[in-house]
Amino acid sequence: MANLTSIISGGQPHDLEQALRGLTEERFGILETLIEAAEAAGARGDAAYAAAAAGLVLLGEHLRAASFRHSGRARALLPMQVLAPSPQTPEELLHAAAATLCEAYGTWPQDHRAALHAQVLDWLGSVRTLPARQLPADLVLLWACALGEWCERHGDVGHFESIAAVVAEAEVDAHASPWLRAHWCVVNAWQLQAFGRTQPADAALQHAARLAHDADLKALEAMVWLQHARLTLWRTDSVQAREMAARAAARGDARETPVWLADQADVECRLALRAGDHAQALVHARRANALLQLADAPPSYDVTYRVNQAYALVGVGSFEQANELFAALQAAPLPPYLAARVQVLQALALLTSEHTLDRWTAASEARLAQAMCQLRELEWPNVFTFLPQQIAALFARALAQGIERAWVCQAIQSRGLAPPPSADESWPWPVRVRVLGVFACDVNGMPLTGDGAKAASKPLALLRRLAVQAGHEGIQADVLARGLWPGEGREGRAKVLETTLARLRKLLGVPDAIQLHDHRLRFNPLLVWIDASMFVHVIDRIDNRRHQDAAWRHAFTLYRGPLLADELDPWVQPWRDRLRALLAAALLTTRHLAGDDERWLRATAADPAVASLRPKRGGGPNSGP
Repeated sequence: MANLTSIISGGQPHDLEQALRGLTEERFGILETLIEAAEAAGARGDAAYAAAAAGLVLLGEHLRAASFRHSGRARALLPMQVLAPSPQTPEELLHAAAATLCEAYGTWPQDHRAALHAQVLDWLGSVRTLPARQLPADLVLLWACALGEWCERHGDVGHFESIAAVVAEAEVDAHASPWLRAHWCVVNAWQLQAFGRTQPADAALQHAARLAHDADLKALEAMVWLQHARLTLWRTDSVQAREMAARAAARGDARETPVWLADQADVECRLALRAGDHAQALVHARRANALLQLADAPPSYDVTYRVNQAYALVGVGSFEQANELFAALQAAPLPPYLAARVQVLQALALLTSEHTLDRWTAASEARLAQAMCQLRELEWPNVFTFLPQQIAALFARALAQGIERAWVCQAIQSRGLAPPPSADESWPWPVRVRVLGVFACDVNGMPLTGDGAKAASKPLALLRRLAVQAGHEGIQADVLARGLWPGEGREGRAKVLETTLARLRKLLGVPDAIQLHDHRLRFNPLLVWIDASMFVHVIDRIDNRRHQDAAWRHAFTLYRGPLLADELDPWVQPWRDRLRALLAAALLTTRHLAGDDERWLRATAADPAVASLRPKRGGGPNSGP
């Protein structure tokens, strides 16, 4: 690093180039020397040098991510008025890079923050000209890490791609240190994960770990392990994530590396959230945040930790505490992109409480529409990462009301969310089977067709039987086969069932739509919607007076006619009568409420046989099944 002022003599690093080299070699005691030299320079009026040295302190502690012991003192030496509009020298870049991180984490003075934000955008706009300045590779990587992290916290994809192009040139330089190359991989992984690209993020972290291991950089390796466990491993391998985090934390201690211990606690929190153990997750989240305070972490550094704590509070039903936590986060100095995310999280937490506590109103509907619009604009399908059941319920409500239908369906499908009990036919089920009225089946929105009516007749006959007799609960395979092929022996029935089932699965083209376990066949409730099953679900909850009118409207939408109205085989009659009786019983429970005659008329219009189950005026019920 040419033309950098000497900072200290007597066997210690003689310039900022040597100081940076010391950091890349994990000689972190240099940070104490640097901050003292920076403060001495500030005292003698050398603001430019003080800012460069202090900037390197702040950058070093931030990338190391172990403690922020000196960062507060360093920030005090970064004056706004001497920031270079177009950093050219290494000293100017160190100052600018540190200021960029301060703006990203809300530690820059409020009255100068807007000006710095605009300045960072100018720097980003000219980042592709950086290679022409022939700066040392490590300085380019350090500048790229600061700008890249700013982009991640602001949701800036376009500028991040420009930074990545510059890094690609710097990384091939023989003098580029593994320490900074690995740190860039971590910054890149966070950016990728912010937009749900888990596999590329995982690959970036694996590359960072290899760089650290090959260079024998043990502190760096520990930090990468923790980020790997926090970002991606908890999703795929909980045992490895826990082991990796514990191994990393063991390389430090509460005094020197409290952030590592906070990250380990955050990994445990994530694993508990993923397992649905929200009470245990809350314990780990609180420990993580206490350790961050011990580390003197800057404001807003703990956003992801606090959000996980709020997730745990929502999970245990402490909605008011979760709301207070989100409100506190909104009051923190966050970048607009992060602030918008926290705002929508608070809205979703409130909506979840109203859904869970059955306090849904027209105002809730309006807030839901606004929240879904914000999620689409933020391109955030992975919202409520650790609360899949809660977000699925809100997505189901949005679809039922026609709110942001295309985006919500895409979010559900990209995450593979399981449908909640409240999900209706608007949910993006891969397979939809209708047996109330005339039989129909859609696969991925298209009517199911075979190679020909005759070729598909046996698989479709099996499909009808499965929808009626098995549903999502299941039926013994031999019982089903006996009804379809009574003339065959047991072995013959098993063979023809196996063949027909294979043909039906091929016809559907949806893996795992039909499940066979312990000799029981059933439709996968995560992949197949059946109108009769939904009808039973709606009828079973018809006694909730608050939502009774809506429930009846839904029930009549589903009940298009008698079960398999186009089926002449006698096997269907008992099942047909059961659904009629279920409908009649529900109608009888509401006969004292207004609209009784209209409900019976609608039921009879769909299925005239239901009329025989209505009691005579002033007398007992007519004869019927």
